[in-house]
Amino acid sequence: MLLPSAYLGNLEYFKLISKGDTVIDVHEHFIKQTFRNRCEIYGPQGKQTLSIPISRKNHMPVKDVRINYNQNWVKEHIASIKTAYGKTPYFIHYSDSIFAILNQKHEFLIDLNFSITEQVLGMLNIESSLSKSNNFEPYTDSDMRLELSPKKSSDYSGFSYFQAFADKHGFIPNLSIIDLLFNEGPASVSYL
Repeated sequence: MLLPSAYLGNLEYFKLISKGDTVIDVHEHFIKQTFRNRCEIYGPQGKQTLSIPISRKNHMPVKDVRINYNQNWVKEHIASIKTAYGKTPYFIHYSDSIFAILNQKHEFLIDLNFSITEQVLGMLNIESSLSKSNNFEPYTDSDMRLELSPKKSSDYSGFSYFQAFADKHGFIPNLSIIDLLFNEGPASVSYL
């Protein structure tokens, strides 16, 4: 399966990875306002987007996109994640590993995304092979590199599970994998 890079990918993303060997396309041109540098979590006010600031030029391959650390986005993301999930049942079991990766200050977005994705696969005990592409493959009809986007409504509704703020805002499907992981812990893989 050929997928885009994703920052704390959503449930649909990890469901696709769990199906088998996955190649992350590092040679496609970076597409703005996608999950390549953003994720969606469930905060006290409902769905919240966390976005990584980047430095890029037009038509730059994803592998060359640098993370911009002029703003303290890492501190902001960690604070938002703690506010959203600090009281969830499994936060204490998984948060330190994810925060450690965020604090490594990767130079390139692809390296951060790949590290987090590999870490989460390990936490979920998913043994799918994850690798980086050697070249760009042209897009096809219903290409998941284009379909997995916050701009497109997903057919993936998946399932419902406990969410900390569901009593206020209802169940929100297909958020970042950390929503499922912090709420359901080891049982998360059975939902995928």
